[in-house]
Amino acid sequence: MITNEYIILIGSNIDADINLDRAKALISCIVTITKTSRIYQTTSINPAYPDFLNQAIQVSTSLPEISLRKELRLIEAQLYRERGSDPYASRTIDLDLYMVNDVWCQEAVEDLEHEQLLVALTDIIPHKKLPNGIVLQKYFNQIATGKRYKIESITKTALITGASKRIGRALALAFAKKGYDIILHSSKPSDLTQEVADIIKMMGQDCLIWYQDFSESNYDMGILKNHRIDLLINCAAVFISDEAIKHQAHLAHQQYLINYEAPKKLIHTFVEHHKYGHIINILDNKIASHDRHHGHYIMTKKMLYELGLDITSKYMPHIRANAICPGWILDPVNQDPLKYHKIQKTILARRLPRKGDVADVVSAAIFLQDNTFINGQVIFLDGGRHLL
Repeated sequence: MITNEYIILIGSNIDADINLDRAKALISCIVTITKTSRIYQTTSINPAYPDFLNQAIQVSTSLPEISLRKELRLIEAQLYRERGSDPYASRTIDLDLYMVNDVWCQEAVEDLEHEQLLVALTDIIPHKKLPNGIVLQKYFNQIATGKRYKIESITKTALITGASKRIGRALALAFAKKGYDIILHSSKPSDLTQEVADIIKMMGQDCLIWYQDFSESNYDMGILKNHRIDLLINCAAVFISDEAIKHQAHLAHQQYLINYEAPKKLIHTFVEHHKYGHIINILDNKIASHDRHHGHYIMTKKMLYELGLDITSKYMPHIRANAICPGWILDPVNQDPLKYHKIQKTILARRLPRKGDVADVVSAAIFLQDNTFINGQVIFLDGGRHLL
């Protein structure tokens, strides 16, 4: 099978942040995006129109040029591109094919005089030669008027509570791998916390550690007020049985503070100080029923579930809130592994496919974050156990 390589220039000056992302998502459904430039804010060729956001992408596919061009026009139509007589008019999206297997397209040659259209191309293919034999970077330097093009920041930040171990750790590392800077919450300093932070930095992402004990009633929420946060994942929780609470009544209040009151404060501060963003609450599959041994724990998770729905209804579409309800993912802390191995056999005998693992939670969280059309939803991540 023949693989073709194309360079596509994407531009928008109507709802540009949204339309650039949607265009790339739609393009990635039919081709493989292998390289992307930074996003540049450039003046319109006709100064009467608003500034554009431009980005160049390199893609590979078995599709021939004629088929890819047709698909790109269909994507433009889905994003309500209207074509008129003015070639420089504002538009929701512009998808132009500039190179096909290292050969410049005719429309690209016609646009070479416009530095606004070359800045993103120079970022992604600076050493390509133009039809006149001049290297693109050198040509751009020759025609550039000295404008300072604004580079749009595309690095996002995720604040993940309880991120030093178990599910929280897996989420922190997964989103760092995906290109997010991380605000890593932990209840207290530990070697585990520093280890996660070091790994995130090795991945090339920034990591800020936020130590805060949620079992305390008062604490500083400045971390949410002073940093741009795109994603808040409430993962920190304690799992205390009703039997333990019967003997130590203060544990009920501690569990309430950590499992519900802290996420509530974080969420309210988040929506107050951020115009846009996404909240993912890690709940429990038992919110669909009950757990007679952990009634107080389930109550805190049910309250957080209802809070998420309330936030969604009040602040959508700018703030999204979704939830993941894991079943048995990891064994409880300080429990006999042999006991849970026996439980696993019992569960599998009840028509469940397997025991879950942190990869299941990670893939669900990334799915919810990436699909911005999902809001107010709950994913039961338990192999169907909540139906039994």
